[in-house]
Amino acid sequence: MTAERQTLIDEKAEINALIGRAESLSLRVNGMIEEINQTRRDLFTNTLSRRYDISSALNGEVLGDLAAETRRLSAAVSSWMRFVLNFKLQAVLLATFYALVAAGILMIGGGGSSAISSMPTRPSRIRPISVGSPSPSGRRCCRLPRSACSSQEPIFSTTTTGSCATTSRSSW
Repeated sequence: MTAERQTLIDEKAEINALIGRAESLSLRVNGMIEEINQTRRDLFTNTLSRRYDISSALNGEVLGDLAAETRRLSAAVSSWMRFVLNFKLQAVLLATFYALVAAGILMIGGGGSSAISSMPTRPSRIRPISVGSPSPSGRRCCRLPRSACSSQEPIFSTTTTGSCATTSRSSW
């Protein structure tokens, strides 16, 4: 029994030694992981805050290329303008004239804000009537339920058919 006990104690010692080595390896691995994370953070921070020298991008060659491209753009635009003036002048003038006519129509009476503000508050062809007023034949003209027709809020008539006016509510 003592021999078995001694064998178990030796096995327990070996297991404890292995566990100790595993814990020490785990600590080393965790330390390495922290070091790698710190290195990644430092690289990221340095990359974000790195200052670049752009003086090489603004050297004489680049500025010369910019001037050449500007001249090419100017030549293309002026060539297009010459073409339009020489061959399409009538079409451009006609399109401009029609655009100005349309703008004038809209400004004068086509629906701009000035046209709305100059409208009379109540057009003369619309006459006010009261809700629920009887027609000459004694029939009620209101098509709303009787409770809604009891108010004397004015409603404006737009058309008259027979002896009863067709009414519609208005928020004027």
